[in-house]
Amino acid sequence: MAKFQMQKRERIAMVAGGIILLALLLFKMSETPIEQYKQSKTSLQNARMRLDEVRLWRTEILASRADQEEIEKRLKLRGKQDFFSAVNSAVRKVELTDRAKVTNSPRAKVTEVQLDLNGVSLKEVIDVVHEIHKSDSLAVLKDMQYLRSTRDNKGLDCKITLSSPK
Repeated sequence: MAKFQMQKRERIAMVAGGIILLALLLFKMSETPIEQYKQSKTSLQNARMRLDEVRLWRTEILASRADQEEIEKRLKLRGKQDFFSAVNSAVRKVELTDRAKVTNSPRAKVTEVQLDLNGVSLKEVIDVVHEIHKSDSLAVLKDMQYLRSTRDNKGLDCKITLSSPK
């Protein structure tokens, strides 16, 4: 077998080429773990954002359930008095019987009561609404058609529609 002999210059060039080749190989191999690290960091940030979003949904769902439970509790606890009578008694407590007209309009699943107030102050309107909501009835202020000054500017006229489930 013949021995291959290289000159010193050729040996230096071969060693330098080998070192450069080895360095390139190591650099390419190290790129993959760095990229994987960066990808895992990004996926971790995305997972944290999703977790925060899910926590927010959970809070909203629990609050909604608590509201639903409160409504169901109030429905069970409400008295035998019908909604129309509850609104009438609230009007009497606030002493607006002479300036109020209460009209009943039952529907299939809800009872709607129309409350017309004439020549009242804003405090009296608020008081009657508070009194209705304080009662055992589960009342919802469905619509306020108008709240305007009377023609003689000595009070307010107000038309409110309240509803309550049957």
